[in-house]
Amino acid sequence: TALESLAEMQVKANYLEEPLLRSILAGSPRLASKAARIRRLPAEATHFERIALGEAIGNAVQARRETDAGKLIDTLDALAVANRISQPTHERMVLNAAFLVANDGLEAFDAAVEALSDQYADEMRFRLLGPMPSYSFADQAWEERTVGAGEV
Repeated sequence: TALESLAEMQVKANYLEEPLLRSILAGSPRLASKAARIRRLPAEATHFERIALGEAIGNAVQARRETDAGKLIDTLDALAVANRISQPTHERMVLNAAFLVANDGLEAFDAAVEALSDQYADEMRFRLLGPMPSYSFADQAWEERTVGAGEV
């Protein structure tokens, strides 16, 4: 079959909670000042403000996730024949994806995930599973495409 020379590699990336929150607040003076103000006041007096701040931070995390996931997918997709992106399973998950990789490209894919893990070490933790049978792609319509210099 067409999948015989291919393997599935699953990549999961999760934000580290404290660095993510610090980064979100550092990137938004408005949110940072709201957070500082809320911290100075009693919890009972700021209940609804805390809820609103949490929602605003959640929206900022969602926007960051979309940007960061796009960068990760672009990097890894260049080394894959196809991908299947799944919804995050929790609010700190950046990427939940399966990539279909040619057997002779597995080392390069592994190295790329390792490089991303090093690049984002202060912000995210990566988990790479595989190579494994291409279950995520067995019943999917996908089309072969050129990967790197060779053809798959």
